[in-house]
This record gives sequence, C-alpha cells and structure tokens, in this order.
Amino acid sequence: MKNSKVILILIFAMLFSIALIGCSDMTEIDKYKEMGYTVQVTYNGNGGNYIGSQAVSLVDMFNPDKFTADSDGKVHIKLTEPTSKLRPSGGSDPVTLSMQGYFFAGWYKSRELKKDADGNVLDWNDRVLEEIDGIYYVKGTDPLAAGYPACTSYSDYWDFETDTIDVDLNGDKEVSITLYAGWVPYYSFDYYYQQDGQWTKYATTSFDYKATNAEGSTTSDRDTIFMPKYESGAMNYKTAYSDGRSYDFPQREGYTFDSAYLDSQCTQKIDQSFTHQGSVDLESGKAVNSVQNIYVKFLDGVIYKIQTAEELSKNGDADGIYYINSDLDFTSVEWPNALKYNAFEGKFYGNGHKISNLNVTFNSASARCGGLFGSIASGAVIKDLTIENLTFDYAATGRINGGSYGLVAGDISNGADVSITLAGALNLKIGAISLNTVGNAKSTINVLAGGDVTGLTYNENDITLTIYGKLSYGSNPPEYNYNFKKEVTVDSDGYLNIAVGGINKYDQESYTISIGGQNE
Repeated sequence: MKNSKVILILIFAMLFSIALIGCSDMTEIDKYKEMGYTVQVTYNGNGGNYIGSQAVSLVDMFNPDKFTADSDGKVHIKLTEPTSKLRPSGGSDPVTLSMQGYFFAGWYKSRELKKDADGNVLDWNDRVLEEIDGIYYVKGTDPLAAGYPACTSYSDYWDFETDTIDVDLNGDKEVSITLYAGWVPYYSFDYYYQQDGQWTKYATTSFDYKATNAEGSTTSDRDTIFMPKYESGAMNYKTAYSDGRSYDFPQREGYTFDSAYLDSQCTQKIDQSFTHQGSVDLESGKAVNSVQNIYVKFLDGVIYKIQTAEELSKNGDADGIYYINSDLDFTSVEWPNALKYNAFEGKFYGNGHKISNLNVTFNSASARCGGLFGSIASGAVIKDLTIENLTFDYAATGRINGGSYGLVAGDISNGADVSITLAGALNLKIGAISLNTVGNAKSTINVLAGGDVTGLTYNENDITLTIYGKLSYGSNPPEYNYNFKKEVTVDSDGYLNIAVGGINKYDQESYTISIGGQNE
C-alpha cells in the first residue's frame, strides 16, 4: 500500500527539477534508482506543513557517478536544506515548512516517539496511532485519518555546513537516509494567582524561541515580559515591543495588578521586566526550561490613582476604587458620564483633597438617577472629599418616571460610607423637564441628594437654585404645568421656597424642596 505523496527533488549536479508523485506499482523513485540515482534523502516533515500540506514528504535523489571522487574513490554529497533559498521549488515560491505553535529546531537522523504506558505511539494531541506501510494513522478512524507522531527528543543533528553523505564508488552505491524535522513547542510564561492558599494558573503567553533569538531578529524582545504600571491614572497592562506590536500582561477581571514574582514564596520580585531563561539543546532538539512560571499578586477591585482632573475625566468607572492624590481643578474638563449617570458602588478616597470648579450637565431622560454621582449604593465609600464650586445643570427633556436627582447624588443609600464637604458656589439648575410625582413612578429633584444625607457638610447660604424652564408633573394624563418665577428663599428650617405661577393642582403658592432631601 503506497499511497503517501512525495515531493521529489532531483539533483543532477547543476540541473534541478521537482515533481509530485502518488501511488503506482513502480514509483518515480524506483524509476530514478534504475537510472543511477541510488542515493535517497527523505525529509520527513514530522507533522509540519510542507507548502501548506501535512500529507507530503520531500525527497532528494542523487546519482553518485555525477560527482567527483577523491583519491580513495569516495564522493561526498553535501545536502541543501529544504527551505533554503538556494533550492528550487518548481515554482516562483520557495519551499516552506511550519507547524502552528511550534518552532523548527533542525533536522535529525533519529527521533524518539512519544508513547503511552502500553507502548502505543501518540500524536501531538495524545491520540493513539497505528502504522501502515510506514504511514501513521489515527487508530479507530474510518476512513483512516493521517496522524503525525509526537516526539520527545531527537538525535544525530544534521549540520548542512559540515555533514555530507559519503559514498564509495567502488562499493555499494545505494544509500537511503531519513531526516526528521525537529519541532519544539513555543516557549511560554505561565501566570498564577493565589486562591484559597493555592496558586492557580489563569493565563499563558508564548513566543517563538528560535525566531526571537535569531541573529538580526526584529522580534528580539518577544521573550520578555513587562510589569504593568500606572499611567494617566489607571493601571496600564500594555507595553510595546521593539517591532511596535503589543505585549499585554494578563489581567483578572475586577482586580488590579500589585506585584509579580519568580517563585511561589514571593521572594524574587520582578521590578520592571523579565527575560525568559529557557534555552534549546540543538543536539537533541530538546527544550530546556521552556516554561517560566510567574506568580502574580492582585488587589481587589479596579484601582485608579488620580493626579489630575483629566485623569479622572477619562477613567469613569462606577465600580472603581479611586485614590485622589492631589487637588483637581475641573475648569473646562468634563466630569465622567459613568459617574453622573450610574449607581456608584465603588470607593472614592479624597485623602483630604478638593475637586473644584465643576460644571456638570445632565441631559438623560432615561437614567433613573443623576448627580455628581448618579446615586451612591449601600456599601459604597466616598470619604475625606471636598467639592468646591459645583454647578449641576439638570437639563433633561422628556417625561421622567421614577427618577431621583440632585447636586451630589439622586439618592444615598443607607449603608453607604459618605463624608463630603460642600463649599463655594453650589448651584442646582433646572431646565425644561416633565416630572411624574405620583404613584410608583414618582420622581424627585433634590437640592443635594435623596436618602441619607448625614454624611454631607454644607452651608445653606452657599446654595442657589436656578429655574430656566417649565416643570410639568402629575399623572398622565393630565399634566399640571408650573412656570417657576425666579423667587427662591431659604427658611429657618432649611427649605428652599420657590414661588410659582400658573395652574396649580393644589392651589398652593410655593413649591418646597428640602436642601438635604426630596421635594415636598
């Protein structure tokens, strides 16, 4: 049964040709042997892809009588590596050989096949193989599927610069050798994190060892990993290689990188970068220390370290953990949408610093909470923070059902840890809105916040309310329209009294809003 395909490369001293042969009673190789081409070299791809196909081998055949013998009557035939540019391919493209996830170590006269406990030969995926007429197939497949044996090591490395096939013209001139392609898996970094006292692998990055270490390589730093670091307020996990491509240190969702180590005892800390220490034994085609373990410590939550207003503006995260490390001036800088439109469930440590000159516009008719923080959830922390000079412009249009809005937050839940000092000019602006104030869809506008406002410190004389549109509220239908006059006073109990005109459902002359709480 001769059904394997062979790429046949014939070498006539200086004349080359290439042919593709299949099955017949007398193969092309047999024919050329009859013509004196008695030296046969088979380059077994050993699972690699020759010109895009695994189902071929490459063969060189030589007629030793075409070579010049030395004084002992011997000829010394030097081979040409299959992928060499000096070799003809029968077309315009050179011969290629590759295997995904592996690099090519060299050519070897011997290989040690990978076997299971019962002595069965295994392929790269540990499937059992059976050999039929020199070809390996995956056992039990119908029709038979070609398989390629995995190798644990190689021997008799062939050096194309120095090694030759020596043939005695006065003796047996028939020589047949097979060279096996030696494949080595890409080298890798395996990343571990600690869980319940155990180190657990969570990611792997790999690289082509041979290409990285080749002379003049453009990817010479692919064997290096780089530690994440804070940039522009957030942890940056990306570093550019020398060729411009990016290395991404593996992250864990909901956590922030803290430090990395070479040992599980965490005594050998990696400061900035680390280069893989593996090597390859070319004589055996065997990887040496191909896997480098990296032990990573993480901090709970996504952490931001903020130095400028711009850094906070670009890093809006309603679940984030913020450390404010300097005073922030938001003049001409946008407050992040993720904070003003959503429920804040993270932590915001002001560290005694102030955020000043905020001019925040809220224009969503669908968001159910709104403020400097949309709302502040139970368990959230906002501490040791001063807000100075804040204008919150509630400019939403459209009917609002079930919403709560205010300068600091629409609502502060019980269980939130809040300590915010409000200072300077504090102005709540209300534009043209339609507000439902009845039933389950009741909406509220608060001066500072709804809910638990005990953590807010403020001077009521610093607070102003600007009305520049119409407020419509009530059941639907009908709506009851109120045109606000710009007459606002603060009474001794801390309520804002707003004079109104037009149709009044309750025939009242004022609309009262608590500085700390909801409209009455």
